[in-house]
Amino acid sequence: MSEQTIGSLFSGYGGLDMPLAGSTLWGCEIAPAPRRVLAARLPGTVIHKDVTDLPRLEHVDVITGGSPCQDLSVAGGRVGMVGDSRSGLWSYQAAAIAEVQPRWALWENVRGALSGKAFTAADRSSYDGDVVLMRALGRVLADLHMAGYDAAWSTLRASDVGACHLRERVFVLARRRGSSDRLVLDRRFFPASSFSPTTARSTSHLPTPAVNDMGHGKDLAEYTSWRYRQKASDGTRAVHGRSLDVEVRTAAGEARMLPTPTATTGNGGNGYSYSLDKEGRRTRYVNTLSGVATEVIGEDPSWGVYEEVITRAAEAVGRPAPVAVEPGVRRPLRVGRRFVEWMMMLPEGWVTDVADVSYRQALTMLGNGVVPLQASAACAVLSGRAGRGEGDPWGVFDTRSDVWMTEDGPFTKSWPRSGSMVDGEVYSSPTALEGARHVCQ
Repeated sequence: MSEQTIGSLFSGYGGLDMPLAGSTLWGCEIAPAPRRVLAARLPGTVIHKDVTDLPRLEHVDVITGGSPCQDLSVAGGRVGMVGDSRSGLWSYQAAAIAEVQPRWALWENVRGALSGKAFTAADRSSYDGDVVLMRALGRVLADLHMAGYDAAWSTLRASDVGACHLRERVFVLARRRGSSDRLVLDRRFFPASSFSPTTARSTSHLPTPAVNDMGHGKDLAEYTSWRYRQKASDGTRAVHGRSLDVEVRTAAGEARMLPTPTATTGNGGNGYSYSLDKEGRRTRYVNTLSGVATEVIGEDPSWGVYEEVITRAAEAVGRPAPVAVEPGVRRPLRVGRRFVEWMMMLPEGWVTDVADVSYRQALTMLGNGVVPLQASAACAVLSGRAGRGEGDPWGVFDTRSDVWMTEDGPFTKSWPRSGSMVDGEVYSSPTALEGARHVCQ
């Protein structure tokens, strides 16, 4: 069997491709910093710049892509997958799949895709006045069906594969109708056998890395006040979630999340900071006029309420957590880029060792990115479902809108968290993680 080939759109740092065995022949990424990461990590891969202006693409076995999520996320304006919205760029991924006809196609997005509104320019019937008849996931499935694909989808949390944060995402895996080819996964990114969806939800998790962490430069009191002022000004019922930057800095300042990096600002204003030496011993770096003196003061300290998830994540990632903060600009400390990279379960230095990538660019890239082990678990589950009708049948899916040809009529509020589509017949799975246990246990 020849080596599996991969093409990537909205490539970011390449996280959605990592679980797939084979060679990435081409990618597409418009942002300069991720392009530098791709050039460093995937030498020889052709990296296109603009998804709206692609040349004729070389045939590949798999096309991956996580089209922009801003207009689907509950943290955004919820414009939807409509018209010229950023999330509407999915149409270019759909066109590439229809043209190239890969054996497999993989799409990833936020959970808001289950309920975010959508329509296509060629299909005004998906709107009925002010009533939305199509949701983003329905749009994706409809486009895949029209291109000749069966599909399965599921939501999965990064914590289900051992991450220290939740990061729930929707994965859709489509197989060309009539194809019997196997999706080949890279076993280096298989989740550890000791993790399962059941144990991953019972503990305190860190906030997930975000593109725009509104806590940067604020202390806990300032951020809390800002959250509720923002809620009032937005006129919404929702309140912004916890800030990873605030949570980590607060914990470090209260000596609850250690080690912290060496910094002249010290830890909690005491004139020193903590770290670990090469032997894993807790050390204190004391600032002096002539430099920094080091003394061993004990073993690795506690991570406080996050001790359990940090320990689990270290086992899943295969290396201990790096220091959680680094010297800041507006404040003495800020969340460490290497710590965020570790939270995303990436190989060490995948993003942070690449030249000419700033702090802000690194955090934006990581906040936008995919957890490879999470994508691996999704692919392992869904590859067995794609092309098979499992669960409760809903009837034949009308590709023009979220309507099934059953007596139940349209289902327009939100899609279920897991299901499959076979030749236009749609099935819902009992639970979002049904079938995941054999991967995670």
